[in-house]
Amino acid sequence: PSEPSGSDPGSTLESDDAIPTLTDIVQVPSYGEPDLPPALSDVDWAALAQRIQDNVLGRLMRRSELLFGAQLRATLKSVLDRTAARFFQVTAFGATEMPGLTADATRGGRYHGDQDGPGWGEHSYNNRIRTERQRHLDAAAQQLLALDKASPVHGIVLAGIGTDAAALQPFLHPYLLDRVMGSVRLNAKSVSPAEVLAATLQVRETWERTSELLLMHDLEEGLGTGWAVDGVHETLKALGRGQVRTLLVDPDVAEPGFRGVASGRLGLMEADLRGEGDVVPVLDVVDDAIEEALRQRVAVNVVFEPAAKKAI
Repeated sequence: PSEPSGSDPGSTLESDDAIPTLTDIVQVPSYGEPDLPPALSDVDWAALAQRIQDNVLGRLMRRSELLFGAQLRATLKSVLDRTAARFFQVTAFGATEMPGLTADATRGGRYHGDQDGPGWGEHSYNNRIRTERQRHLDAAAQQLLALDKASPVHGIVLAGIGTDAAALQPFLHPYLLDRVMGSVRLNAKSVSPAEVLAATLQVRETWERTSELLLMHDLEEGLGTGWAVDGVHETLKALGRGQVRTLLVDPDVAEPGFRGVASGRLGLMEADLRGEGDVVPVLDVVDDAIEEALRQRVAVNVVFEPAAKKAI
């Protein structure tokens, strides 16, 4: 607003204390004590509004990056059959096909007893098919590793007809194996990018919900052994001591709180920061905790699974 309510010459809001209080509430930390206007009438309200807008937008962008990060990060999808391997890089916005592979040509059809030429015994024939299949799977695994090195991805989804998808997993490098999210049935010859996108997002959602339940299991075990804490109050205390390794966040929770000016520590109540010196209010202490956790390089996981959220 161009003129705040109650800013008439006789208003008590024009005291020297009014400006720091206002800037603290809207969290515009770029105002230092020497830069504070002596009274509200001296404030450049347009500049202050722009600072508030930039601050709020920045905080919203950080929160949205966590809420939607799993959907925005890329996933590699491999679609296999006996003769070809196709690879797609998938995000929430679409699937892009990457360079694929074609297996070495093999003699088609089934074994026939009258083919008695050199090397065409039934046992040799089956061995040749098996060897060529293994070469194809190994080449597909190497191509997947090369694509990931060129553009690292968050996860990997395998696809194929019947057992083709699962057959690739034993050939994957351990670095990739840890990121396999699951598998799905798709035809490598006819699948479209739109079908790849839909199938990948479905597998990914199932994987994320399962991962969240596993995190809740770890939390419950940690609470029982004293290696975890629950609730905003205790979590903020642990974060202030630098003792947090993984932060689990319910996206529906928001709490006002306070931050120590000198220490930067967060608390739900002013009493939590007793002895910290001056404190300032914060609009959402959970949002500030996420920001502080990222600054400390803590793993932050936003939990959407209803059953898992109950444990937070």
